Amino acid sequence: MRDFIINIAPALVWFLAVTEAATAIVCIRNSHKTLNILASAVSVGLAIDAAIIAAGMLIGEGTFLKSISQIRYVLHGTLVPLLIPIAFYTYGIQRKIAKQILWIITAGVIVCGIAMGILTVTEPVDFAGILRYGQSASTPVFARTVNLILSFGGVLPLIFVGVVHLAKHKSPYLMLSGLVMFVFSAIAPATGNMDLNFLTTMIGEDLMVFFFGIELIRYKKTQSNSC
Repeated sequence: MRDFIINIAPALVWFLAVTEAATAIVCIRNSHKTLNILASAVSVGLAIDAAIIAAGMLIGEGTFLKSISQIRYVLHGTLVPLLIPIAFYTYGIQRKIAKQILWIITAGVIVCGIAMGILTVTEPVDFAGILRYGQSASTPVFARTVNLILSFGGVLPLIFVGVVHLAKHKSPYLMLSGLVMFVFSAIAPATGNMDLNFLTTMIGEDLMVFFFGIELIRYKKTQSNSC
């Protein structure tokens, strides 16, 4: 399986970049409510992230690729925290005080995430025909810790709220969106294939958006039927 993934890695990156761009376009065209706007922001961020990784195969090593690669980490730190309100808005949070607390927590995590993105030190990594700028060992402990928390903990709200959502609305898609992202984020470290981590994470992001998109479609239909 490892050899298979390595052999198709360049094509896989382009496939994921194209599908995430398509998802982002669909979300933008339907971004008329808070939940849709949040989903659009995350989808656009993931599409840009994938596009930058794919672009490395065309641009080559240098200052330009290094500069735009820094954007990946800032976007990661800014947009992953939005999964918190996305989970609760999908569930149907209503009380004003609850929303205020939710956004205060989210804003605090975003501030830490942006700081992580700015402080991250990158270095060129050439693997399986893909050139990207990855996190360097000289990155401050704070930035590495926040990045780790966001990578594994960022989807926990989708999973936890998704379980409750499944019990209440009989819909598994919110839970599945978080679950697949968590599994694909953990599979490379768990199997000792850290060099494949960026690829498995990209697959997880694509599936996360896919399942979340299905849930948004279901959510939209239920809202239309209740009107």
